[in-house]
Amino acid sequence: MILQVWMIWIVVVVHVKGHGRLLDPPQRSSMWRAGYKVPINYDDNGLFCGGMNVIVAKVELTQSHMGFFQFKLCKKETKEELTTQHCLDKNILQLENGSGNKYYVQDPRPGMHYPRIQLPKNLVCENCVLQWHYTAGNNWGDCDNGTFTTGCGPQETFVNCADIRILPKISKPDLKYHSFKNQINSKAKDN
Repeated sequence: MILQVWMIWIVVVVHVKGHGRLLDPPQRSSMWRAGYKVPINYDDNGLFCGGMNVIVAKVELTQSHMGFFQFKLCKKETKEELTTQHCLDKNILQLENGSGNKYYVQDPRPGMHYPRIQLPKNLVCENCVLQWHYTAGNNWGDCDNGTFTTGCGPQETFVNCADIRILPKISKPDLKYHSFKNQINSKAKDN
């Protein structure tokens, strides 16, 4: 009996499918489902095309010292141009939720963190540098309000950079037509 219950759960878990796909008008990777002569993509329900002004960073803390992260961005004209801290400090990135530019570490355990970072509008760059700046919060020190506790005073800092590229946003389609189906049928289905 227990084995049968486990087998049912395995079947259920295997068949659970989240995600989604746009079928009308058919998204590019699903056009084969509507009879178009295009390459078949069986993963057409789990794709992400980007084009957003928000990025999700993935930060691993092998030891959590609480504190906060900040992310800074420097746009360089060439790969050879040196990145300066002055350039990075001119563009401290904000968090998507509007809470400011500091992502506070709430969990004292090691683990992964996924801050959602707002990119500047209309920023395009071939040679950008993204800086991760982690100010720990586990040392004791004098606070601005006259108290003495953890997180105040001088703290450890950890800094690293990544070379990134930010591409232009894809232009929006002209939505003045009421039916996509007729346009698609007349232009692409016979190809």
